[in-house]
Amino acid sequence: MAVEQIKKHPFFYGVDWTAIRNIEAPFIPRLRSITDTSYFPTEELDQVPDEPAGGDTTGAHKELAFLGYVVLSILIPVVGLETGNKKN
Repeated sequence: MAVEQIKKHPFFYGVDWTAIRNIEAPFIPRLRSITDTSYFPTEELDQVPDEPAGGDTTGAHKELAFLGYVVLSILIPVVGLETGNKKN
């Protein structure tokens, strides 16, 4: 779906897309710290299951999220990044 199609969706009826970045937000949260989560509900957190219903309990798909990434703690001693010198 193209951006223009999304903008024309009935949900966004009345949105002034040309001025949207100049409009002041109707609510600006006042955070106590960068990790402040007080605006998120926490009453039901104790009822949330550790594993999602019907989720993969074997762990077979956990590795796919990191496909193509390299662990730096393995590369640092090989390349010599900790001292800034490359090994030949």
